[in-house]
Amino acid sequence: MLSLQLYFLNNHTVSLGATTNCNVTIPLVGAMSWTVTNCLSTLPEAFCYVGNVAGYCSTVIWLLVLLPQLYKNWKRKSTAGLSPWWATANFTASLCNIFFVFRNDLPLYSKISAVYFVVIEACLLLQFLWYWKARVSLRAALACGGAIASFSVLLVEGLVPSVTNPFQWISTVLWATELFPQLYLNFLLESTDGQSAVSITITLIGKTTDFISGYFLDMPPQVLVMTFFSSSTAFTNVIQAIYYNSKWFAKPAPPVPGSSASTSALTQHQHAKFLFGKAPSAVLILAVASGLIVFLVGLEWRLKGQILAILCPPALWIAIGACYLATCDLTNPHKDSGKDSGTAFSSKW
Repeated sequence: MLSLQLYFLNNHTVSLGATTNCNVTIPLVGAMSWTVTNCLSTLPEAFCYVGNVAGYCSTVIWLLVLLPQLYKNWKRKSTAGLSPWWATANFTASLCNIFFVFRNDLPLYSKISAVYFVVIEACLLLQFLWYWKARVSLRAALACGGAIASFSVLLVEGLVPSVTNPFQWISTVLWATELFPQLYLNFLLESTDGQSAVSITITLIGKTTDFISGYFLDMPPQVLVMTFFSSSTAFTNVIQAIYYNSKWFAKPAPPVPGSSASTSALTQHQHAKFLFGKAPSAVLILAVASGLIVFLVGLEWRLKGQILAILCPPALWIAIGACYLATCDLTNPHKDSGKDSGTAFSSKW
């Protein structure tokens, strides 16, 4: 997602007040200077500085976001509670994005990020296969199939430059919707135990900087829509974590199927207390929910009544609502059968 924003930062020109282009150079120490880009003429210059700084912060944050999740999976020797579809969507989006970054000659740090994301998300998929309780031959076959498919995508993009931009749209759609499978699984299990609390927190910060960067600077509609969806689903994931973690203060949480004995209810309780402190969970949920309102207002402000501004909010909440309703057993208000099926699904991984 960051690479698409960077593309427009480097190639889209907008005036800033009395300036004639989108570049504003700020002198620093000695011969050093800093150029801010894509400033909105309708906002003060300070917003442009904040938006550019937020973009660079996003780069650093996304380099770190998956490391705590990989460590947690390794420590408990399981990927239980994580959606393989979420991981697959993330990897596919990054794979389709890599040639886009290099062919549009984006900055060096964006090229490093593009390669890094493919590698680290491939490591996450390998963890799914390694800890999957299935025959070795089946896991090996899936690994070979995935490698062949990935190589085919890279080969097509390498030999046919004209497919680079269409492939980037695949990345855009996948990045906008990648968290829906994880939201569904969390609703099904009534837990976020499978996710790293640190990764969730880093994602919250990263999506906030993504929003600031995307909405304080001049960006095209597709970036605004993608940022709206991805940030809103990430904040919804945080609300899930706060809500389900708040139960740990009342009673010990059962371990996630497939977790080792070291992942105890006490450890989860300590993580929740560390992250959320002593503040009531309702206050925290309201605070995060206010971010969802800000995203909605930002979308309506930037798209100024366009059809996308009308369709995107209901589409988002219909999708999230469908994730929840799909986990509900309408014949059983306690959702026992849904939780059983979720446990069975999760324990396979």
